Amino acid sequence: MISAATPLAPAGQSSNRPARWRGLPGQPGRTRPPAQSVTLPVLQGELDLFGYPILRDELNFHLAYLAEKGLVSVEDASLAEPRRKVTLIKITARGIDYHDGRLPAEEGVYLEPRK
Repeated sequence: MISAATPLAPAGQSSNRPARWRGLPGQPGRTRPPAQSVTLPVLQGELDLFGYPILRDELNFHLAYLAEKGLVSVEDASLAEPRRKVTLIKITARGIDYHDGRLPAEEGVYLEPRK
């Protein structure tokens, strides 16, 4: 789940910005803060796009594991439509620190080597 991402500067701005911001996959030059949540289908699609196809049940298993370790938060939210629920995933401050190497290695969590 947590993978190495190269920080990218927004178009027209210097790369001197918070280290926690990451480039949007497939959209060089655009960024979003990690506090922004992503839905489960979007995350699954991004993983598939980057060569990590995964079934929804398996993704839920891994997200529950990372949430138990405090690296991501997973919450159910309601949309404006009645009875329509979505799952929102967000990396936590601890997850950002772990990804950036400020925390010791966590057993059971794999980070791809940075290039």
